[in-house]
Amino acid sequence: DDVLLRNLFPSVLVDTVQILSEATTLAKIKLWEDWGSHIINVSTIRQYILLGDPITDIALPDKPDLALGPQDATFTPIAPAEADSSVTIKIKVHNWGLATTDSIRIDVFDQKDNQQMVPISNTLVLPPLGLVDSLSINWRIANQAGQHTIRVLLDPNNEIEEADESNNSQDFPAYVYSSRITVSRPFEFQLVPPHDLNLQVNNPTVISKDVPPALFQFEIDTTDAFNSPLFLSSPSIPEGKIVTRWKVPDLLDTTTYFWRCRTIEGSDFGKWVTSSFTTQSDGSEIIWTQKHPKQFVHNNFDRAQFSSHGGQIQARHFILQVESAGYNDGNFARILVNSQPVLEQHRGHNLVVIDPHTGQILATRTFDTYRSPDEANAMADFINGFDDGTYVLIGIKDEGSRNMTEAAYQALESIGSKLCRQVGFRDSWAIIGIKGAPLGSVKEQLTPSNQGAAVVQDTLINYPQHGSITSCSIGPANAWRFVTWSEDLSAPGTNITLDVLGFNKSSAQWDTLLRNLTNSINENLSSVSAQIYPLIKLRANLTDDDGLHTPILRNWSVSYEPVADLAISPKVVTLSADTVMEGGEIQVTAQVYNVGMATADSVWVRFLYDHPDSGKIAFAPDQLLLQVEVDSFKTVTRVWDSMGRKGTRQLFVELDPDNKINELNENNNSVSKIVFVCADTAQPQIAVTYDGKTIIDGDLVSCHPLIVATIRDNNPSPIADTSKVYLALDGERINYSGNEEVLHLIPVSKPDEPTLKARLVYRPELSDGSHVLEIIVWDAIGNSIYHRDQFQVISKFKLLNVMNYPNPFTQETDFTYVLTQPATEVSLSIFTVAGRLIQKFNYLPGNSGFNCFHWDGRDADGDSIANGVYLYRIVARQGQKKAAKISKFIIMR
Repeated sequence: DDVLLRNLFPSVLVDTVQILSEATTLAKIKLWEDWGSHIINVSTIRQYILLGDPITDIALPDKPDLALGPQDATFTPIAPAEADSSVTIKIKVHNWGLATTDSIRIDVFDQKDNQQMVPISNTLVLPPLGLVDSLSINWRIANQAGQHTIRVLLDPNNEIEEADESNNSQDFPAYVYSSRITVSRPFEFQLVPPHDLNLQVNNPTVISKDVPPALFQFEIDTTDAFNSPLFLSSPSIPEGKIVTRWKVPDLLDTTTYFWRCRTIEGSDFGKWVTSSFTTQSDGSEIIWTQKHPKQFVHNNFDRAQFSSHGGQIQARHFILQVESAGYNDGNFARILVNSQPVLEQHRGHNLVVIDPHTGQILATRTFDTYRSPDEANAMADFINGFDDGTYVLIGIKDEGSRNMTEAAYQALESIGSKLCRQVGFRDSWAIIGIKGAPLGSVKEQLTPSNQGAAVVQDTLINYPQHGSITSCSIGPANAWRFVTWSEDLSAPGTNITLDVLGFNKSSAQWDTLLRNLTNSINENLSSVSAQIYPLIKLRANLTDDDGLHTPILRNWSVSYEPVADLAISPKVVTLSADTVMEGGEIQVTAQVYNVGMATADSVWVRFLYDHPDSGKIAFAPDQLLLQVEVDSFKTVTRVWDSMGRKGTRQLFVELDPDNKINELNENNNSVSKIVFVCADTAQPQIAVTYDGKTIIDGDLVSCHPLIVATIRDNNPSPIADTSKVYLALDGERINYSGNEEVLHLIPVSKPDEPTLKARLVYRPELSDGSHVLEIIVWDAIGNSIYHRDQFQVISKFKLLNVMNYPNPFTQETDFTYVLTQPATEVSLSIFTVAGRLIQKFNYLPGNSGFNCFHWDGRDADGDSIANGVYLYRIVARQGQKKAAKISKFIIMR
């Protein structure tokens, strides 16, 4: 059988034969080949004629099946911060099917704050996979604070045919904590009153246990160089819980201010974080504005720029240069555009014609006027063929005065020349003319022969007919109101229209919402939903019809309803303990702050822990906070049960987990805490008493005893479930149901006795004879203890085994006796042999079973009794029943 099975299993598991009859046949053939026709082999083969249904298709995969689960990515460090620079992501890949023959390609993406997915690295490659393998990748997290989703895709191009393609992708949540301060309010480009202003920054969310809290330094000025006479600096300000603030003195009205903040840790200074705002005290509804040139540099420019005049189409500069040298002065003519020669020189007049609107060269030509007057007239016709404003660049090589005609002179004068009629034999003459320009208004130089070259320079400035300026993100907002902009369209043919783009927080895409707005005063934005589009951008479209002018965008502003900023940090999330025994509870307390600009309504708070198989799982119901006012907080508490969760675990507190609320800063809505759950391997402890007394096997017990089992356990979880305490009498289980009068499990919780968990109280009616009581207790983890007592019951009231020890004795002795049932009264009388009573004790122990009474050997007067023989009598009473025994002892000193 062993040999047959050794061949059967490889047929199924290695050769992937899935029909049972085929696998069995192959195993028999292999057995025959290896061991021949011996009678034992023949018998074995015949025994396996049928092994279940021969056409059964064994449920084994016939293709690879690559798979990822929620537990198959781990992050090191477990709670990364920007200061860590990078995170190691270890990815475990399973194959539930056949081994692959080819390598496996793996793509890893990062999605931050519901924005677009971006690859973390190039495609990874895993060698051919059998059952399981893993690889690691470094994820750079500098300046990446906030919520992330890491998506892993196996075989992204479907190069491997699989049994199941649906388990090739998995998303893993990750949170990167901020190691830097960031601007809170005034936010960038905010419009604020000049009085009672606080500068506020978000603190880093990472707390180092080894570094004391940082100090903060603020600076403010009307220049971004922070060197004007209006410069102000704060004293060192202690770090706040969530944010740190500095109240600045009153400021100038309608002024743009630049401010910055940094941390100070001992002798180390952090990097400055900078921002700007504009003051205005007239109560305007405008909340965001860009007016200062240094504010506009944060925008995106497409064929546009910002100058001291404002935003405009980006000017194109063409540096024009004409050099002329007559025959005796070098004999050349060079015409350059942006330092590049643009024509091949010849004797006579060398011409280059340039379109002033585009800077493009329209034509190049050389006219050898020395050869013929016809060349001069042809040059005149050539020049006269261009429109006014056209640039005509001319330089003479060798000689350009012979055979000139009146038509030629007039044509040269039409481009602004006043020296053309003075050109002599082999003189040097250069001009940058403009068709239709007045005489003498253009760059022109005439140098007589033998006195050097003539050189002129000029710059042609024109503009693309289209340019655009796109603002940085504006918001978030709770409602959009209007947009206003100031423009200068005094140049002919210029225009500005505005587009509004919105960030769709569902699709993480920027959509164009409004186009070609022209109402520059309070253009209505109420049609834009802030719940769908919490952020917008403005795009100014600058146009000019001829390319010679530009419109000017001087400033723009947006009015909208501001938002809250819910915030927590490790400082305001506390645990009752960071290490517990499995089964223990941890109380998680979070202070939920609002450091934004509006009241937050209906704030949900979620409490989660990391489950090794399922990722993050809520461990308590979400908490709803109805209102959190600006600059206030509310406290939320939940309890995490560590049962079944040994090892290192992360607990999470998340604000607005479904991203329903628009906030100034989404990077301060989550905190994780690391806890360690110790394994509990200690069994519970039981102490059992019968009528308040501990017994040993064989002891007597009353027929109606009070049996109390005191249960102790080091695990903090209570023992309150009756299924955790098993009770049997004489091999028969005693059920709690139906025995409520005689059986009780009483949970106990005493802070001064944390290990005391419960008491089991049992009052049975026992018959005469031998009995066995068994108790099994399981704690919350499943650790158990077994307790067994064997005892006797005699229902008739008797006094047995009366004796004293030691006997003889010198000073003291113990009187012991056994009662078959509890006594209401027990007395001891001591006599001399003559019958004189010398001592009597009442109220001796009267428990059923063994009892003991200690005597110090003194009589009723307190004197030690003399040597000799004495008699004693013990009398036990139970109601009307009485039992007595007489015995003797000897004093021998």
